[in-house]
Amino acid sequence: PLYLIPVAHEVRARITAWAQTREALRQIEAADTGLERRAGQVLSSPSGAHSDAGRELARLIEEATSLPSYYTMYCPVDLVPDLSACLACGAEPAVRVGPSGNRLRLCSGCRLAASE
Repeated sequence: PLYLIPVAHEVRARITAWAQTREALRQIEAADTGLERRAGQVLSSPSGAHSDAGRELARLIEEATSLPSYYTMYCPVDLVPDLSACLACGAEPAVRVGPSGNRLRLCSGCRLAASE
């Protein structure tokens, strides 16, 4: 739970606001509104304000907890066909199986996790 992460109230507020934006983008992406492709592009882009903010928040959480923290990027096959290299820095990511059985590609350099 967020309240257990030893960070300042301002950081918790930023995490909450970022998560609300991500959820809104997911809902738009899932809806038939004509904006779903653009929302999917924002969620699956390794660069841009949403990704940069997510990776910055992951860095703050990692500093506070001393546990590896990653920004998990949405990677639909039609928008992100190749996950063999990190989408942000080009390094070779480590492959792990996530809790729901999906494969995660984790870049330890830029803390980006791409979910297949």
